[in-house]
Amino acid sequence: MKRVIMKMVSGLAAVTVSATLAVVVGAPAAFAYERRACDTTGGPTSEDLAIGQQLNTQLTKDMRGHMGSYETSCARVIVETVKARGLSSRAAVIAVTTAIVETHLQNLDGGDLDSIGLYQQRSGWGSEAQRIDAVWSTNRFLNEMLALYPNNSWTSGDIGDICQSIQRSAYPDRYAVQVSDAQIIVNTLWNLAGSSSMPGLSAVSRGVGGLDVFAVTTDGRLKHRNYSSGTWGCWSTLYGNATIKGEPAAIASSGRIDVFAQGIDNRLKKITWTSAHGWYQWADMGDYTITSPPAVTSRSTTGIDVFVKNTANKIVYRHFDTAQSAWTTNWSNIGENAATITATSAPAAVANNDGTRMNIFARATDGSLLSLMWTRDHGWYNWADRGGNLNGRPSASTRSGNSVDIFMRDQDNSLIHWYSPDGADWTTYPKSDFGGWLAVSPTAVSWNSGRIDVFSRNSGADLIQKAWTSTNDWYAWAGHGPVGAPAC
Repeated sequence: MKRVIMKMVSGLAAVTVSATLAVVVGAPAAFAYERRACDTTGGPTSEDLAIGQQLNTQLTKDMRGHMGSYETSCARVIVETVKARGLSSRAAVIAVTTAIVETHLQNLDGGDLDSIGLYQQRSGWGSEAQRIDAVWSTNRFLNEMLALYPNNSWTSGDIGDICQSIQRSAYPDRYAVQVSDAQIIVNTLWNLAGSSSMPGLSAVSRGVGGLDVFAVTTDGRLKHRNYSSGTWGCWSTLYGNATIKGEPAAIASSGRIDVFAQGIDNRLKKITWTSAHGWYQWADMGDYTITSPPAVTSRSTTGIDVFVKNTANKIVYRHFDTAQSAWTTNWSNIGENAATITATSAPAAVANNDGTRMNIFARATDGSLLSLMWTRDHGWYNWADRGGNLNGRPSASTRSGNSVDIFMRDQDNSLIHWYSPDGADWTTYPKSDFGGWLAVSPTAVSWNSGRIDVFSRNSGADLIQKAWTSTNDWYAWAGHGPVGAPAC
């Protein structure tokens, strides 16, 4: 087998790169290839540095003393990507173990033959741009794991053997050695990591021809951009008095926008804009612990229905009255079979135009789509499993009447669309796969019955948009540059 010996750091062991992957003997060495960022949205951070310094005293194998802010940021992106998939921390241990052996947690732009990235994936795994993207390559690694170990069989068995089955290394014994370090790294990062390494989006419309897009940046601030009369405005930063994470959830009414978000303290927050005042400060919406970003919809001009995932992994609901500026109900489980349902994503919610029906969606433990319907005449129905294999949370919108459009990020990160004429019939119209590659879960909004706009972010963290009109059907993806640029 061909071998390439790389340049060594003084006092460290040589690095051997095989024809299928990079394998490293001893402590980390300097590679002859350039290191690319794992976190492309703002890392490494000062928090990465502090966590790495802490880990350096706890690790006992190759990474001991070598967890800098860069290596920690790469491990963090792996953990965050696993969490976004709704997989357990064991999946993160498997991925981190592999990345330690392959590159010592370095996202390299080269390797033996055509191997690149954290996992030294060959060209058959994806394009160069995909394999050098730490989120994409981790998702691709997880896809391979799930294919090789169906029915969650990867949750048991020897981790070193699982890594070897995925990578097919010429040195199968090297994975088991690093598992203990990987477990320590994941244990440290798991509860600190958000639901995604790249914050998601929310979009609303205040009227025909208008769109408002919101995003949370890695510093926990809310960004806002408006589209009106065919022109995009600049990105403004709503500094406020709260630090938030994950996707925001925005809802518009006459002369008003309310944005809900998950705070870094795992409490629900709300910030409001009115045409008469502008933006207010963030308000703390109670001390209830939430474990996901919220979803919001409305059945009346003065009421907002709020949905979150709680610590029991149940989707719970509460109603907020904007006229009284107060909650009118307590948090409660929804669905007649709520006790049997476990959610692994944030919810999505949509109400029909006359307020007589709501549809709620979430991701199940096996990645399938869960759906739930409420009607004014009946109340909550049972949760139903609609199948599929989601990555992250779904998004829901309505064009008119009782119709519902669902948008999902599939396991290969393509965009999936599914239409129901009444929110109850999911068999008449098949799913459509629009392809592409989404870095975050989509968000969708309709400003009237003849238009849908879907937003997401690509591997470069740029805002991307796909639009449908009743006259021209679906347009190609349009790019709108980085979130936050141009800034106001």
